[in-house]
Amino acid sequence: SQLVETIQNNGVAENDVLSIIQTIDKIDKIGEAGVIEEMTSKKLSAQQGKSIMKQLSESQPSDRLKTIISYAVSLGVPQDKIIFKSTLARGLDYYTAMIFEGVIPEYSVGSVGGGGRYDKLINELVGVDLPAVGIALGFDRTLEAAQELEVIPNFETMSMVFVTIFSDELASASLELTTKLRAQNIPTECAADSIGKIDRQLKYANKKGIPYVIIIGPEEAQKNVIQLKNMKTGEQKELNFDKVLQILRS
Repeated sequence: SQLVETIQNNGVAENDVLSIIQTIDKIDKIGEAGVIEEMTSKKLSAQQGKSIMKQLSESQPSDRLKTIISYAVSLGVPQDKIIFKSTLARGLDYYTAMIFEGVIPEYSVGSVGGGGRYDKLINELVGVDLPAVGIALGFDRTLEAAQELEVIPNFETMSMVFVTIFSDELASASLELTTKLRAQNIPTECAADSIGKIDRQLKYANKKGIPYVIIIGPEEAQKNVIQLKNMKTGEQKELNFDKVLQILRS
């Protein structure tokens, strides 16, 4: 609201405010000079642009926002992790008060989450007058940042056996076997169509550290047997279901 008020006080029509906010939001990418230049392309004068940016640079958090920050600190958020930024903007126009974004300083692509206060949105959607504050986390960016910073631990798989899918025609046999094994409390993972051919499925299971792999090809399906491969030793045996169950349980 402070940002909107500053823009309108500099002679910007109400219909153009959102467009100017979107330009100001680019300040981290194009700098203040770039923001002012883009404002002039939207029919503001350079003086208007400079005035808006000057007033924003001098802005301070409102008393209400100071209270919210103090509450956050009281709840254990480090004071230096909360930064007031007068040029912060979000592209959605349903926010009615404060907005916020979460960033990882070492990750330069952008914010990894954001949200704000919206007093009217729920009423507009379902007719219930319920002010709210919401946040959305950017899963892809957070994961990418974690990968770049090498903070993702190597989790050991919980799966005991990986059931391959030999072909589309034999998929039902693999799925039925997966269900039978899970019913016997054997942690079982089954291949997905996206994994690909058997060799890729074996590489996938090996990468995840799954100790056993099951293969049901045309011959196995015809004889009602199972190929069980020990991924550590490379040993592969043709067995019936009961024997496979006995090995996996042991």
